[in-house]
Amino acid sequence: MTDHELSDTQRALKTSFLEAVGLWRAAHGEWLRLDEESFRRYERLAAHVWTQDALDERETALIAVALDATVTHLYADGLRASVGHALDAGATPAEIREVFELTCGVGMHSLIEGLPLVADAFDGPPAGDAADRTRVREAFEERRGYWSAFWESVLESDHAFLEKYTDLSASPWERGTLDPKLRELVYVAIDASTTHLYGPGLEAHVENAIGHGATQAELVCVLELASLQGYDTMLAGVPILREEAAKRGLLEE
Repeated sequence: MTDHELSDTQRALKTSFLEAVGLWRAAHGEWLRLDEESFRRYERLAAHVWTQDALDERETALIAVALDATVTHLYADGLRASVGHALDAGATPAEIREVFELTCGVGMHSLIEGLPLVADAFDGPPAGDAADRTRVREAFEERRGYWSAFWESVLESDHAFLEKYTDLSASPWERGTLDPKLRELVYVAIDASTTHLYGPGLEAHVENAIGHGATQAELVCVLELASLQGYDTMLAGVPILREEAAKRGLLEE
């Protein structure tokens, strides 16, 4: 969609949105054309989140990348825009790759939630060597910097799997360039994602982030960014609505 398809008022609103948020997608223009007043109100909400001083533009853009990339959401159109925005805001390709690597960890929640149910069905986890479990747990704590009770089910059910996961998930922490606080804010974002909402992980990573120096304002900003995921319904849905209504001659321009 080109600017000439927008009214003067709509072009001014687009400019305002770009100045605040830093990116513009065709879907934003579709929404603006279809319901200018709704988009105006959205612009005010998004601008409030994106113009806070708690996180700089690069950090905010990297959090947005994680939210679009998390497998429970995996919003490809949004992810492309978020990656481009992060690069424009000064993030490096290596930093964005690191955000992807951190975000992949959300899949472990399938094990964390499922294994206790399996263990209960069989009157407990399988037998194993206590010394091996202790070694694996200590390695996790050393390489990841924390331990939480929700990992116990994985440790007890298959400590060899957890050992290999520890090696993989520690890679960003041992080889990456993002600071520890920002890594924990990424974990907070994906656990708080509207499409995931994993409470135990969110609680653990909020605590970890605070331990690395995160402020209340920074954490509030991350959660507000996650809350904006709900409006991806408009960004994905409005272009489809316009296209299908136009096919049927039902769209008033």
